[in-house]
Amino acid sequence: MRDKRTSKFYILWNWNVMINEIRNLLECLIQEVGYSSSEAKLKAYTVTIDLLLKNQQLFEYEPEHMIARNLDVNTKEKITFFNKKSLLFIDRLTGAAGGGKRCVYRSKGVRVFLFEDGHVLTVTPHSIVDRHGLELHNEEWFGEELLTTIDDVERVVAHLNDPDDEKSRIVSEEMINILCNINAKYKKSYCLEYVLTPPDVNVMSGFSQSVRELLWEVVFSRSNSWGEADSNLCMDFLLKNDINPLPHQLLGYITAISRVTDDKEHLEQLLTKLEKRLCKKIDESVSFENIHDYFKSLYIKPVYMGELDTTDKVKSVVSDILSQFKDLVENKGLWKQFWNKDWTPKNEKSAQEIFYAVADSFCKANNIDLSPEANFGNGPVDFKFSNGYDAKVVVEMKLSTNPKIVHGYEKQLEVYKAAENTSNGIFLIIDVGQIGGKYEKVLQLKQNFPLSEVWYVNAEYKESASRRI
Repeated sequence: MRDKRTSKFYILWNWNVMINEIRNLLECLIQEVGYSSSEAKLKAYTVTIDLLLKNQQLFEYEPEHMIARNLDVNTKEKITFFNKKSLLFIDRLTGAAGGGKRCVYRSKGVRVFLFEDGHVLTVTPHSIVDRHGLELHNEEWFGEELLTTIDDVERVVAHLNDPDDEKSRIVSEEMINILCNINAKYKKSYCLEYVLTPPDVNVMSGFSQSVRELLWEVVFSRSNSWGEADSNLCMDFLLKNDINPLPHQLLGYITAISRVTDDKEHLEQLLTKLEKRLCKKIDESVSFENIHDYFKSLYIKPVYMGELDTTDKVKSVVSDILSQFKDLVENKGLWKQFWNKDWTPKNEKSAQEIFYAVADSFCKANNIDLSPEANFGNGPVDFKFSNGYDAKVVVEMKLSTNPKIVHGYEKQLEVYKAAENTSNGIFLIIDVGQIGGKYEKVLQLKQNFPLSEVWYVNAEYKESASRRI
């Protein structure tokens, strides 16, 4: 079963120490790649082993030999375990269907186990599944050893190579990959799982999720003494290995950049570079909670400083929310959150959750009540912003894929306004394609009748700046 503990509470030792170790590992990458440092290879290995050994919850008893002669429910498996807890450190096991009638499945390759005392063991597993059952034997290639030299480390890392691949491995990069791809524990039958790991239990551990997050915390940190080239090197290597920043980390980094410069041209150059490196790599599957948590932690100053006209205050706050939302979607990469992994647009419920994540913190900072899907007896409007009984603004949101956009603006929102006894309504259109002439019809209606304010946000699929040039 997948470990459901959140990453921040999964690591059982000092968070600041973890940050320092991750920084050391990235500095090893910089030294090894940028300055051809051999010593950095050994240090990267040492840092990695230290991180793993300090998280003993990752270790468990692993089978050394196993025989199950008949694969039925009454069979008692004969298992001999290693005498110490271990972690599958490097796994190059491959499997294939067997030949003829003798064997239906077999696996072979190299595995490296890290034991809880820091020793490593390199084995060549040989497992067979046939009509008689299962056999697994781990033949020692190299006995238990402590890796203390650069040659030792490079010899073990060489196991990661494909048979026909003679390129030299970057040790620091491989150590980062190992830390970022440790599977969560699952209940094993100690049978077929040790031929190959089944896909349904091939789930990333909370530890590796934490490491991935902390790598970007360090890269984005303004306390680093690295130059721009070193930071870019780290970003490029992480992205190449599909270690991507979380959206709230990326948004926080963009916010930090904007606060340290008033030079708009320089800021635009920085953001263009950032887009080329990062924006395409946002994890589209990230949950709504990640975005919401970012805005909850962000200090947002009150928008409206007046004290008398509360209606104007609510209008001002809502206008600022919409401006921020539009900027994040159109210019800061948040548009990706409106799309599924297969690049089909998400539904309106998902769009409402993203807008709510942005709006909630603004409302708290300005003492504005925010009610999502407020029901006035004529069905729920998407959002109601209020301060007391008289000051109310209702917002109705529609995706461009919705065929009832014009009806929603002309009829639906007016019903909601009347039910809530307010003249302040806003119609928000989010364009994810297939809009046709619906937006123009809404604008024509607005010109001919005293209807509600209209906001348009472009969340269409965008290629990176480098491809658009």
